[in-house]
Amino acid sequence: MSGEGIEPKGKTMAHDAPQATGPSKLVIRNIGLLLSGALEKPILDGDTIVAENGKITAIGRFKDVNTEGATTVVDANGTTVAPGLIDSHVHVAHSQPSPYNWKNRSDDPVYKKNLQRLIERNRQFEESKE
Repeated sequence: MSGEGIEPKGKTMAHDAPQATGPSKLVIRNIGLLLSGALEKPILDGDTIVAENGKITAIGRFKDVNTEGATTVVDANGTTVAPGLIDSHVHVAHSQPSPYNWKNRSDDPVYKKNLQRLIERNRQFEESKE
């Protein structure tokens, strides 16, 4: 698969769109689950993120954060958000045969540590829903 023809002809992708000039204020509201990425407190108490000029300036409850002057408002419709996460496409274990497959990786101490961390975060998340 060469990747040719994946983008629809005549459509503009987000990364190709003209960038806004001047100050911007993004508000993402109605977040269902707000992940922190910190093991000590993996879930944040909030439903809104405010970012000004590309940097997160506030995380909290919609009623408590300053959303005035927002140039863009996004309704997250109750979805999960991980602020600052750039690439959420990850593979815990390779599903296709490769020289560095699961059998080889299971002996890698860094991989083991990361896998244990992932399992612990999942456990904490599941407990928090109870």
